[in-house]
Amino acid sequence: MSNAQIIDMSKLPAPAVVVVPELETILSALKADLVAAMPAEARSAVSDTLALESEPLTKWLERLAYQLVVERSDRNDSAHAVMLAYARGSDLDQLGAFFGVVRLVIVPAQPAAIPPVAAVYEDDDTFRARIQLAPRGYSVAGPVGAYVFHAKTADGQVLDAAATSPTPGRVVVSVLSRVGSGVPSQALLNAVSAAVNADDIRPLTDEVIVQAATIVNYQIAAKIYTLPGPDSSSVLTTAQQRVIAYAESMHRIGRRPTLSGIYAALHIEGVDRVELTSPTADVVVGETQASWCTAINVTHGGIVG
Repeated sequence: MSNAQIIDMSKLPAPAVVVVPELETILSALKADLVAAMPAEARSAVSDTLALESEPLTKWLERLAYQLVVERSDRNDSAHAVMLAYARGSDLDQLGAFFGVVRLVIVPAQPAAIPPVAAVYEDDDTFRARIQLAPRGYSVAGPVGAYVFHAKTADGQVLDAAATSPTPGRVVVSVLSRVGSGVPSQALLNAVSAAVNADDIRPLTDEVIVQAATIVNYQIAAKIYTLPGPDSSSVLTTAQQRVIAYAESMHRIGRRPTLSGIYAALHIEGVDRVELTSPTADVVVGETQASWCTAINVTHGGIVG
């Protein structure tokens, strides 16, 4: 959430605790240690022997080096598992539990169906963002982050939420749904309103109004020209997938799709140039609005050269 100012963890430097293993470096160190352990008069001969790929001892050291790489990779995974920026799946569930946050149900299970249908839960990235906001939810002084956290936790159908204060003592919580363009149902608005107006959440002096986020519609229309060599249809398909993913990532309150972002999504390997006809400027999105791409049309303009 832009107005809650959460940290973009994708921009944080890689953690220093994680050591990237290099097979050749480990193998060279193992060979050097073995040579150093030999009597001085035998070191040259042992070094020459270890330089032979067919030498059984060399093969054994290569296998040992590989095992050490695997072991260090496992350590890397273990370190990542306890970091909010990297944790996935059940590891992320455990981190969420530490903050009292559980993964929300998006689509309830249907155990009576034939065959039974499992529940669909919120994805890792959405869950991670709520965990980030969780400490702000502890406050009952009415900070922006607290309202956003409780609004997003009210129901699994809430895709995004924003809190603004147009006048002192008046808080407006805007809600974006996961369904269609994002316009929430009245039932969803009622659920969010009940959550943010609870006695142990809303300050006594705040008037909290819950509303639907205003949807700003736009379309993407572009023509790409490809270079000789790569299969044009594959390049076109990949470009379409990337621009769809970009539009979906911008479907949040306060995020504005930009021309540079669309160009970046389309200008992939194998593309010579992109002609973008729509939109003609950055999509203007306010702090209570969310963009919705109603159509995406990417065509092939031809092969250059």
